[in-house]
Amino acid sequence: MEERLVPFVVVSVLVDEVRAVLGRRGLIALLRRAGLEMYVDAPPPSAHVQPVPLAHWTRLVAEVHVAFDPLAAHDLLWRAGQAAARALRRPAPARVAGTALRLLPADRRLRLAVERLAAQGEEVYGTPHQVQEEASALFVTLRECPHCAGIARRMSRPVCHTASAWIADSVEWAMGEKHLVEEVSCLAAGGTECRFRVAR
Repeated sequence: MEERLVPFVVVSVLVDEVRAVLGRRGLIALLRRAGLEMYVDAPPPSAHVQPVPLAHWTRLVAEVHVAFDPLAAHDLLWRAGQAAARALRRPAPARVAGTALRLLPADRRLRLAVERLAAQGEEVYGTPHQVQEEASALFVTLRECPHCAGIARRMSRPVCHTASAWIADSVEWAMGEKHLVEEVSCLAAGGTECRFRVAR
């Protein structure tokens, strides 16, 4: 089976967030526990580096959940998700939205923005992202989730904060306003899928 890869920036922005909170020594300790020492002196997220194994991302996220309390992990992973969304938008802004998208009616624009960010998520993580629509919200569903796959223990609540942040940041950029995004089901919390609700 071919190894799944993710853009280097996805891992690098999270490494940078951990370094900002724990300092270099704390980062080294966390990366050693995750078996990811090769990222201690990784170049910045802006560097053009070859893709890295998806398993590295999964192990790094899982270790953040071990090293930090739930609130600190949420905040750190949320910032990393926003940073990844922005970094991946820079080289190809048309993937999520453009001038033409902003001219569409709001409902259609939101649907298109969510469909495009789901397609980008599939491209980045190699896992299917399904979009469903209801009267009050759109939903992005992952039956196989790279954001919580490495977490060994059962969590008490949804924990895919990087994905929530990525969706929220991408929708805000496309729509020009914030929309509430929340994970309503999580595999790590005993759900059958990871499901994200985007309010209209």
